[in-house]
Amino acid sequence: MLKPIIWICLFFSVFLYAHPHIFANVFVSIEFEPSGEIIIKNRWVFDELYSAAKLDVVDLNEDGKLSAEEWYEIERSVVQSAQRFNYYNYLLVGPKFIASDGYKNFEIKKEGALLVIYFDLNFNLKAQKEYTILTFALKDLSNYIQFDLDMKKVKVQAPSNIEVEYFVDVLDGLTMFNAFPPTTEALFLRYREK
Repeated sequence: MLKPIIWICLFFSVFLYAHPHIFANVFVSIEFEPSGEIIIKNRWVFDELYSAAKLDVVDLNEDGKLSAEEWYEIERSVVQSAQRFNYYNYLLVGPKFIASDGYKNFEIKKEGALLVIYFDLNFNLKAQKEYTILTFALKDLSNYIQFDLDMKKVKVQAPSNIEVEYFVDVLDGLTMFNAFPPTTEALFLRYREK
């Protein structure tokens, strides 16, 4: 009798990991510093259910506002915990994924009932005289968080001393992105110092 119950539990536990639990609309811009350093600016707008649950958990004094302690708890549990996944921002340069140098300019806002977080990721990739080619994708490979990002709306900005060209396409066929669904859109970009 115990064996069928274990199999039933295992069968249904698979479904816990088979679909997203958190939904976020993401807006990204890629900016180049005059030195060529890349900054990826993230804006994540979470769904109503997650926003309500997260704000309810961190609002210890139940005043409906975020104190410094409550702000830090969201930063710790959302952004700092994403560090081990490179904040879900995958940047491939040649055959190698590049780790972020960390985040800065973290900010939290409430837009109506929605929790919105902002943070910038630094990548120490200096512009050279020759083109550097990179591929950018945003994805939670565990499928726990579903990010909705229209790559065609990603803004790319560079100062006059950096030449940048880019286009959007799917990752289908790229060996380094085998773990990604082939229909995942990515930004393909090349840049150099003028």
